[in-house]
Amino acid sequence: KPAKKLLDKLKGYFVGEALPLGHGAVLTYPDRPYLYWSYTNDRQREIYRNNPGDFIKAADEMCKAMQRFLAKDADANVAGLPEAERKKLAAMLRNTKGEESEVRHKKWLKAISAGKFSFGPQELIYIPKGDSSWKHAALGTTRWVDRLHEEHRYRKSFLKSNWKLFHDALQSHRFVVLHDILPRYGICAA
Repeated sequence: KPAKKLLDKLKGYFVGEALPLGHGAVLTYPDRPYLYWSYTNDRQREIYRNNPGDFIKAADEMCKAMQRFLAKDADANVAGLPEAERKKLAAMLRNTKGEESEVRHKKWLKAISAGKFSFGPQELIYIPKGDSSWKHAALGTTRWVDRLHEEHRYRKSFLKSNWKLFHDALQSHRFVVLHDILPRYGICAA
């Protein structure tokens, strides 16, 4: 259901006007796997979104990519997600609800550690900031809130840190989208 609150509508409008590329105008709707929602595009056409279906397709494609990687063959004909796994994943996507991503994240970690999926029980840990986080390993910072113009001492390990390599990958992805993919469709967003 779309947000009925006037504040959400205003926020979506102003974010969409300021940042027209991406999903700013629809706030966090595309990020919530359980949502079915719609919006009106610039041609006044109603567009319907099925996030659970989109997330399942994405998970299947990621599974195929990993199967091809393991096979060391980018063109290998692979199966993707097994049907039983697809059903479990679809149920989790539809039923793990709530606006707070941290709450949903904890539910997923609990299901994974309980062995709800075919790969068996796994204990996963994610530390976004502070001690033992990727950022801490790269920069030595333990702060949960970044300060403007904060300076960090250079460490030799920085260039090979997971934090830096992840941000390098984000920049590379952004470059490909802006300079290779979007121009194919007549879109210049650079």
